[in-house]
Order: sequence, then C-alpha cells, then structure tokens
Amino acid sequence: MNKYLVNLIVICFPAWLLAQDLDKADNKCVNKVSLLYGLNQLSRQDQLFSPMVYHDVSFQNIAALYANENSRRWHTAEIFYSGYEARWHDDYTYVTGAEEKLQTTAPTFITIVGVRYSYLKKIKVTEQGSWSVGGISDNQINAVDNVYGAFGTFGYLGQFSLSPMVRKQFIEGKHEVLVDAFFPLLSWVSRSPYALNDDEYMKNNADHNGFKTVFRYIGDGNIQTVNRLQKFNLDAAYSYSLSDRWQLGGVYRMEFLRSSKPKPLIAVRNNFNLKISFEF
Repeated sequence: MNKYLVNLIVICFPAWLLAQDLDKADNKCVNKVSLLYGLNQLSRQDQLFSPMVYHDVSFQNIAALYANENSRRWHTAEIFYSGYEARWHDDYTYVTGAEEKLQTTAPTFITIVGVRYSYLKKIKVTEQGSWSVGGISDNQINAVDNVYGAFGTFGYLGQFSLSPMVRKQFIEGKHEVLVDAFFPLLSWVSRSPYALNDDEYMKNNADHNGFKTVFRYIGDGNIQTVNRLQKFNLDAAYSYSLSDRWQLGGVYRMEFLRSSKPKPLIAVRNNFNLKISFEF
C-alpha cells in the first residue's frame, strides 16, 4: 500500500466517525473549549544518539481542546505543544579551541507537537457519570537537537497512531472527573536512520525547504504494530463549574513510549496542567 495513502487513512479516518452523527441533529449537544498550561516532566533515552537518560521539567507547553458531547457519544479534538531543554548531567565549563576559550555545556532541545481526535460511544450512563469506548487518532512529531559540547545532531520521530480508547466519567454536583486510557494497535512511524546523516537524510534536505523536508521524513516511515511500537497514555482531568459557562480544574497526563527500531527509544512524560473551559 502506498505509504502516503496510509498516512492519509490514519489522519483522516476520524472524519468518517464524525459523519456518523450528522443525521442526529435532534440530540442536544454540549460544546466545550479548553486551554491547558502547566508543568511537564520528560525522561528520554534514545540509543541512536546516546545511552544516557535525558531529563527536564518545563513550563514550555500549551494545549487547546474542543469537546462535543451528547447523550450517546463524545467527539474530542486537541492540538498541543511541549518544549524541553534536557540534560543528563549538570552544566559545566570546558576549554576548547586554540585560543583556549571557556565554553559552557548546552542542553539537548526537544520539541513535541501533536494533534489528536477521538470518537467515543457511551455504553453505560447513570446519574453519577458514564462509561465510554471508542478510538483515538494520536499524531505526534518530535524534533530533537542533540547537543554534544560545541556540536549537535538533529533527530526526529513521527508517530501517527490509531488506538482503542476507554473513558470513565464521574459527576457529583458541580464536580466532574474524566479518566481516559488508550494504546496504539496500528501506527505509521518515522525515525532518524541508524547512521543519522545517511544518504537518504542528505537527499531529503537537498533543496533546504523545511516544509517539504518534514513530509519526506514522514514518508520514509513504515507501518508498525505493538511488536515495534509500545505506547500507553493515561489522562485524569478534574473540573469544577464556576457558572453555567465557565469551568476550572486540573489535568494529569502520563505517556509511556518505546520504539525498538532502528535502536531502542524509551520516553516517559508526566504533565500537571491547569485547565480553564468555556461551555456553549
């Protein structure tokens, strides 16, 4: 199957789910937009570059969510960004060059951007909440500037996944708790090659067009299942209704990722965010 067609299916499949509800306008919907901001923690080991485990705690993050809910189902969409300045040791100074200038070590810069869409069907509804099951399209790009002293090497990870998902909703007066869990069964994964700057890498960068280069990186990926990519996400969100429209709360998110090819990569993220929501 053409690799670009696979990408199109993974990213655009949610549109088919959305169409399933277009003929149900009689079912009253609640729309909600939310902004998230807070503290994100990352631990990451990519043996393409180093056996060391890099860490950072960062406030460089933001996420925007949209949710559409009725008595039968949920639609949710999200876009997010996180930035990290990761290290495996404390900074120190060193001497370099013929002039013996003092330099200070620099961190490795990691940027994560993503887009998600989920569709969930409510299978059990009570006054205290609901159980829902469905699927999520989870799409992320990681860009990594691995810094070694005065030099650095660029690396990337593109991961576009389809995952089963389960949600538990708790409601008590003005309080609401949502707990989500999902793991991918099918993914399109693109990673830096084993030789990092190999011939294919040079060819992808030949015209120095950043936009086209990103799509060439993605196109060099392949389909992977749980034998090559293991990933698990757990989200827990609390909201308190300030009024009929506004809600305030917090979100905890955990993400575990392991990719085995071309060399092992393990990354764990823990996010602690404040959330403000507007309902309409």
